[in-house]
Amino acid sequence: MDNRVIIAHCSAIPPLISLLYSVEKLTQEHAVTTLLNLSINENNKNMIAEAGAIEPLIHVLKSGSAKAKENGAATLFRLSVLEEYKMKIGRSTVVKALVDLLESGTLRGKKDDVTALFNLSIFHAGAVKHLIE
Repeated sequence: MDNRVIIAHCSAIPPLISLLYSVEKLTQEHAVTTLLNLSINENNKNMIAEAGAIEPLIHVLKSGSAKAKENGAATLFRLSVLEEYKMKIGRSTVVKALVDLLESGTLRGKKDDVTALFNLSIFHAGAVKHLIE
């Protein structure tokens, strides 16, 4: 069995999400990177979204290190392909956080930002509203 599946089935996702609020930047970075790696598995994407990762990921986009922000954007990009979560992500403050990173993020982070914004824009007009504000 894939280690990503084993880790997720051992209930690691909720504590990892909690660590996204860590004041210790390296801990936050490792937690978001682990969630990114877990999100490679399709079933884990749903588990991560259902566990309430969206708002904590927004927190990382606003307050994390450059690497944490990159990996937070990449995780949101992976979650934004889930049809059932596009509306929730588009209605949250994630769009504004992603747009802010387009101005100040790294090249890799900007690539993931643009891809996440693209995924959101093809689903719900409400997400586009945040792009033009």
